[in-house]
Amino acid sequence: MSVRIEHVASARGRRRFLALPRRIYAGDPHRPAPLAVLARQQLDPRRNAFWRHADGALFLAWRNGAVAGRICAHIDHAFAAHWNDPVGMFGFFECEHNRETACALFDAAAVSQ
Repeated sequence: MSVRIEHVASARGRRRFLALPRRIYAGDPHRPAPLAVLARQQLDPRRNAFWRHADGALFLAWRNGAVAGRICAHIDHAFAAHWNDPVGMFGFFECEHNRETACALFDAAAVSQ
């Protein structure tokens, strides 16, 4: 079984990106899924000032025809300028319990910036 990584570039892809945690954590009473509305606001450049000084990319991992993971890779140019340290960062990582899927997501994030 292989993993396919998709760069999210459409509204449909964003909806899938936001919906994934609810499916992954369904039935786990100790890990409620994050609120999609908050995640949507955090990722919206019009609502979140962070994106005025940062660039990012969203990725989905597909396995067996279903979304199996997600990650956001970003670089904060204000942080990089202030600390003279142009490092990439990641967030919104959610993944099925599968090493191959997780590694594929982190690999995509590492080479995206």
